[in-house]
Amino acid sequence: MRPRHLPDLVRTRDLALLPSEDRAAAGPMVRVRRGVLAPATLVAPGAPRSPAERAGDDVLRHARAFERVAGTPFALSRTTAAILLGCWVLRPGLPVHVTQETRASTSAHDRRLVVRHRQRIPERDLRVHDDVVVTSLERTVVECAATLPFTGAVVLADSGLRLGADRAVIEDLLGSLAGSRGIRQARAAIEAASNVVRSPGESMVRAVALRAGLPAPTPLHVVDTDLGPQELDVAWVHERVAVEMDGAVKLAGLGESDLTRRLHAEMERHDALTRAGWVILRATWAMVLREADLARRLVRLVHHRML
Repeated sequence: MRPRHLPDLVRTRDLALLPSEDRAAAGPMVRVRRGVLAPATLVAPGAPRSPAERAGDDVLRHARAFERVAGTPFALSRTTAAILLGCWVLRPGLPVHVTQETRASTSAHDRRLVVRHRQRIPERDLRVHDDVVVTSLERTVVECAATLPFTGAVVLADSGLRLGADRAVIEDLLGSLAGSRGIRQARAAIEAASNVVRSPGESMVRAVALRAGLPAPTPLHVVDTDLGPQELDVAWVHERVAVEMDGAVKLAGLGESDLTRRLHAEMERHDALTRAGWVILRATWAMVLREADLARRLVRLVHHRML
């Protein structure tokens, strides 16, 4: 979780003005949009990256490409701003979102890549990042929470708070936008948000549980066991039910002996929690993305322990 950067792209006309030796030194180029090119190495697969990371890269490339040819002042906003500022965005992808005060003509092709929101944003809600104007972290959280589905809104709001978004500023924004479309949902998602999270999976579990009508679980709850204190990702303390995100990513790259040791320690930890009276649901990322199935499993577990 950290702010990202816009790539360095070049306009076709600027490249054409360079001496032939400088054009050759720049290497092969690929077209991002009409009039804007990217070094081929920038869009090459390179190091292994998740589909979400690659989708985020694509959004930022098109955001920079739009900036290179835009003829009207604008601010990157909504999920595009969120990606740039380092927030967790579920299922990131095009189009790029920009907000501007004036109307601008847009081709049908451009509308598939860029959505322009016509609105005046106060100066206090704008920042400069990588020489481009972007909505502030607090404004970005509020706008995304008002437009995304509840689960995605909670995940993004959690990450925004972790990145340092000021709740007091967010409350002022919600008040100033009262009555606007989606603000009631935004308030609900932000009230459910917490900065005490380590992964978007944990945020999703909490959001799915709330939508299913379950009591709000406690993130990162510490339990005393006969093996010592153990931290649980998401827990219903009274019912002693917890969800633990699968640690496959943490285990990647370990040698055989280290992997065996780690798996043995995980089994011992699970047994210690069970002896302490806890029911543990281990959740993979694929399981968490199946929100309806996850909700049914959580309701069954928590309600059973309430009896």
